Amino acid sequence: MRLAPDDWMMPLFGHPDVDGKRAIVEGLLLRNAVDALRLGVSVILDFGFWHREERAALYWLAARLGADARTEFLTVDPETQWERVDGRWAQMPPGTWRISREELMATRDMVDEPGDDELAGRLDLTPPEPHRDWSTWIAARWSLPPEALAKT
Repeated sequence: MRLAPDDWMMPLFGHPDVDGKRAIVEGLLLRNAVDALRLGVSVILDFGFWHREERAALYWLAARLGADARTEFLTVDPETQWERVDGRWAQMPPGTWRISREELMATRDMVDEPGDDELAGRLDLTPPEPHRDWSTWIAARWSLPPEALAKT
């Protein structure tokens, strides 16, 4: 099952992030992912996960649920990335938001690229302060209550 907030944000709100609603949508999708994993369904979270902490939290959550987590990251040079984005734009349905070249280039610097350990399936970080564990970090980041993450 593939879950992507981009599939919901534009139809619901007409924008990729409106007043923090993206985090709420991601939290709801993450709750669905947890339910699916508990049923033995494989899940792809197509959220972007630009930051290492997000990915580490989900590695923790997958392990807690008895699932495997994997980071897929494709390295692409800026020019090729822009050509692909610009080319896809011509094929997108009406209502799809467009990103400018400047916006795209600015986002490249915001991504914590995964290291070799992470790409090999190992990502074990300590939750950032003030969080005592990943469940409280997840609750804060995705408005997902810790009881939704309880082991079953």
